[in-house]
Amino acid sequence: MLVFLGRRILLTLPALFGVALVVFLLMRAIPGDVVSQLVGPEQEISPERMVELRRIFGLDLPIHAQFGQWLSAALQGDLGTSLRTGRSISGDLALRFPATLQLALMSLAIALAMAVPIGIVAAQYAAHGPSVQGYDFFPNGSYIGFRNIWLGN
Repeated sequence: MLVFLGRRILLTLPALFGVALVVFLLMRAIPGDVVSQLVGPEQEISPERMVELRRIFGLDLPIHAQFGQWLSAALQGDLGTSLRTGRSISGDLALRFPATLQLALMSLAIALAMAVPIGIVAAQYAAHGPSVQGYDFFPNGSYIGFRNIWLGN
């Protein structure tokens, strides 16, 4: 069991790396960059200042170097500073984690409160065929959709 669990955990590492790489590349594919978003379209700024800001943010580096720097910092827990609030992103995430955990645990409790009785009823009538088994699909399926929409999971 521990070998299976260890193998599964190790298999998540390439998946997480792939997701991080795809998101990073998609963010770089968006027209403009952080500096143009920070400055805004109406503000007058010299081209030299734009080049300096791009150097400060590391946007003058090749894309693989940018990803390497970001990944190294992220693995150390430094997710950067929010351009909107000026605060640490890691600090903001830590601040909101208790509410997120409460939301996730409550949705899990609601899911179990609905799924266990439905599963018991479905197991009792399993010999009667697919008509009864098809009946329990609608409440579970509709609940999953509603939970994701209303609770933001």
